[in-house]
Amino acid sequence: MTLPMSPKNTTLALKWFVSFLIPALVYWLLPIDGKTLTHEMALFLAITTWAVCMWAMDTMNEIAVGLALPVLYIVFCGVKQQVVYMPWTSEVPIIVIGGFALGKILSGTGLGKRIGLTCVRCMGGSFIGTLIGVTVAVSIVAPLVPAVTGKAAIFCAIGISLCDALDFKPKSREATAVILTCCLAVASTKLCYLTGGADLVLGMGLLHKVSGLSTSWMEYAMHNFLPGMIYTFMSVGLVILLLPSKVDRQTLRATLQVKYQELGPVTTEQKRAAVLMLVTLLLLSTDKLHGIAAGLVMILITFVAFLPG
Repeated sequence: MTLPMSPKNTTLALKWFVSFLIPALVYWLLPIDGKTLTHEMALFLAITTWAVCMWAMDTMNEIAVGLALPVLYIVFCGVKQQVVYMPWTSEVPIIVIGGFALGKILSGTGLGKRIGLTCVRCMGGSFIGTLIGVTVAVSIVAPLVPAVTGKAAIFCAIGISLCDALDFKPKSREATAVILTCCLAVASTKLCYLTGGADLVLGMGLLHKVSGLSTSWMEYAMHNFLPGMIYTFMSVGLVILLLPSKVDRQTLRATLQVKYQELGPVTTEQKRAAVLMLVTLLLLSTDKLHGIAAGLVMILITFVAFLPG
């Protein structure tokens, strides 16, 4: 006897069905003539549509889908392996690895948390000041950690600790504003710097391959820092406007003071980490002078972090 499917399994089965139905319709409805639109081109569009459907409906882990895409292109679309994986032969893997290492240094030494709470504390202790302080702190760390997950791990942890300390209930206006500010600041400040996110490095690498034009770290920052920061503060400004709070300023200020005191004095490890971060920024901003690429700078600093002492 077959047991009835639970509503959850029924929904999942429906999502899987739709995820394959839409790509099939895309393939069969395309006017394949072998010249303007070939069989391989139609398969490419269908496979890409399948991936978008899987991501949109959360049918499968997004990383698994991303890993499967290049393989499907190679197997079904006749695309050569060196073409599919060409973007990943650039600086992207090096910057991602270096970024995760620097993010671990910021998180493990507590320097990231200290930067965050210091910026929040310096904004006067109001709720709006807290949100602005978080944004400023993310902006400081943004060029050092190109892995968005690394920045999110640092600042969402700070946001959650603030919500717990101030007794902001889950899904409340205040808790939503704090966590949303952390997420928006992490996602938008990355646009300011070439090392803000791996996708930016990937895009600039493709531009270099197509046009032959290379962009230094400082050149990218000069053109994108101001627009990126405007976009960041517009995003956080919408949170402040749409999710106002009347939390007591004195209570918030006292809580921030307690949280900051819990950090204790600046440790030797944090001082070393701060020096490494400053040297990293200095090397990144002067890459046009010394000619060392951003990825190599991050790997070099990571290597230094493993030296004795």
